[in-house]
This record gives sequence, structure tokens and C-alpha cells, in this order.
Amino acid sequence: MNNQDSERVWCFQATDNHPAVATRRLAGKGITLNVQSDVSCGGALVKHFRNEQPMLGGGTVPAQRDALKDDTRLVVGGMGGNTLGFASILKQCSAKPRGDAGGALPGGPVDPDSAAGECAEFFTSGGGKA
Repeated sequence: MNNQDSERVWCFQATDNHPAVATRRLAGKGITLNVQSDVSCGGALVKHFRNEQPMLGGGTVPAQRDALKDDTRLVVGGMGGNTLGFASILKQCSAKPRGDAGGALPGGPVDPDSAAGECAEFFTSGGGKA
């Protein structure tokens, strides 16, 4: 089900993305889907449904909605932490995964003028709570 078109080589599409898992589970219940395309892409944001997505290796891939055709009857989608910015939140907010603490993420906090400990306050009150 992976889309291996040359323009999507840098998508890093997960083999266990939501559409693939849903298709397999339905098949296990005797419901077969004629999957026309899977245009999910690693690192995609909500805006990439309507706008092209720049790729890590250069170039872009078309907006995901471009895969919809006149005869499309079912669309399965998923939304992850990319739009919310989980990687930035982890980097800013946790001393453990940040590189300065010997963790997996390189460098210091996203905002070097803000201590990582301030995240708890930000995400439990005011604008961050939303």
C-alpha cells in the first residue's frame, strides 16, 4: 500500500499508518477495500492536506487532497503530533531528551532564554493550556 512514486521517495511513509492498519483490520473482517492511493507523508502538517509539502531531500509533493477523485467513496485519515509540534515541545520542555542532558535530541531548549522547567506552567495555564 505504500506509494513509492519518485516524488514521494522522501515522505518516509509509515507502513503501519492509520489507513494501512484500518485496511488490514477491515480485510480481517472480510471487508475488502480497493485502495487507490495512500498519500500520507511523514512530517506532514494539517495544512498539507490543501498545500504541497516540502521534502527533506528537496522538492515538494502535491497536496494530499489531490489524490481525491470523482469516484472516491471513502477517505481514511490521521492526524499526529507534527502540527502541534511535539518535537519542539519535547526539546523545550524536557531536560531528559535534550542533548545538554545527554539525551536523544540535540542542543538546548528551543528558546534558550527560557528554562525547560517553565513548560509545566505554560502548558497548564493561559494560552498553552488550550
